[in-house]
Amino acid sequence: MSDSKRQMIMDKAEDAMGQFLYYDRKEDEDLAVGEIEAAIIAGEITIDEIVDRITDALRRNVEGAIRSAGTAEATPRTQIITAGRCWGKTAAFTARCVGDTAGRICELRPDLDPADVAKAIYDRAATTTSGILNVAMQALDEAAAGLPLFFEGDTK
Repeated sequence: MSDSKRQMIMDKAEDAMGQFLYYDRKEDEDLAVGEIEAAIIAGEITIDEIVDRITDALRRNVEGAIRSAGTAEATPRTQIITAGRCWGKTAAFTARCVGDTAGRICELRPDLDPADVAKAIYDRAATTTSGILNVAMQALDEAAAGLPLFFEGDTK
């Protein structure tokens, strides 16, 4: 990995903390700006507990993507995020949901490739987050019910 790629990743991690502590809190009625810091000061939670949870979540997501695709370089999740950058800040959320759903579908249907499932979801859906997630859930429901998936035999 190049130093510039590494630095970009580290910068994104720093940005994520800003999101977590401030931007996501601005309109959050349950956990407003400053409440995380106040809870730490009050001893309700520790920084180490938060870091452990973030570390566990990152590990689960990365390891799941690696299991789905076999390598860290070409996962459905990274392919989807790259394709979905035009959707702005919801792209990462949407990509994670589609990647997780594609992985789950492939657990139910091992004959399918997660990247192909994710691509079919994006190809079929409208370019809105809700449209994409609705198609993803439709595919998951079909797989769980043992039905043919909407894209099998589809020429779209």
